[in-house]
Amino acid sequence: MYPNIDLQYNIASELLKENFIIKNKVNNPILTFNLEVKNLITVIQQDNSIIFYDDQNTSEVIFKIDSPNMYDSTMSSSKNIKMTLTQQNKNHISFTNIIIGEYIS
Repeated sequence: MYPNIDLQYNIASELLKENFIIKNKVNNPILTFNLEVKNLITVIQQDNSIIFYDDQNTSEVIFKIDSPNMYDSTMSSSKNIKMTLTQQNKNHISFTNIIIGEYIS
């Protein structure tokens, strides 16, 4: 995936939770992912979560990626992560997590 970073996925019925495990300090951590999303419309929310809607029925939520959250080795948490979403084409998106500030040391 990325040097010094492991990725762990937790999947529930309508929820995908990612855990990024940063083993050593990473300067300016920016994590970008590409997804194939057939028949879905993706919308980033104010809290940085992403909702995936059925493209034929935009009131139907198919699943959601929660807003990013960080924990350090002392279990101190931070939500100081900016998420961006880019529609590459009809069936492909990329989303990027940018860690803001000096949280990881």
